[in-house]
Amino acid sequence: MYDYIVIGAGVMGSSTAYALAKEGKKVLLLEQFPIPHTRGSSHGASRITRTAYPEEFNGSIMAVANSMWKDLEKEAETTLFKHTGLLCTTSTLHKELVDTQKTLQRYNTGPVPIIDSAEISKRYPLMSYPKEEKACFDSSAGILYADKCVMAFQVSFQCSL
Repeated sequence: MYDYIVIGAGVMGSSTAYALAKEGKKVLLLEQFPIPHTRGSSHGASRITRTAYPEEFNGSIMAVANSMWKDLEKEAETTLFKHTGLLCTTSTLHKELVDTQKTLQRYNTGPVPIIDSAEISKRYPLMSYPKEEKACFDSSAGILYADKCVMAFQVSFQCSL
C-alpha cells in the first residue's frame, strides 16, 4: 500500500516523489517511457531558473527552490546549477519591470536598480539597445542542467526506498 502514487517521472514528478519520500511517505513513481527519454517537457540539457518574476508569489517560491537545488546538488554530489545572472529588459518602464524589481529586492540580497540603455551599454558593451530601453538584473538566475536534475531526483528517490 502506498501513501502516494505519482504519475510521470520528469522533473516535476521525480521531485515530488523525492520530497514525499524524504518526508517518510511510501511513494510509487510511475513513468510510461524508459528514463531518460525525449517525450516529456523535462528532457534536454538545460532550463533557466530565476527569481525575476513580476508576481511576488513566484519570487517567494524561487527563494525556497534555490535552496532546495543546492541541497540536491550536495546530496547527489554533482553540479546541477550554473550561476549566470539574468538581464531583464523592456522597451519602456512597464509596471511588470517595476514589479519584477520589487520581487528581486525582496528575495535577493541588495538593491536592484532599474537601469537605462546607456547604463546597459556601459555594463554590457557587446549589447546595444534603443534609448528608451530599461532593465534590471537578477543576480540569482542561472541554468539548471535538466537531464542531470531528473537523474539526481531519480537516484535520490530510489535510495530513499
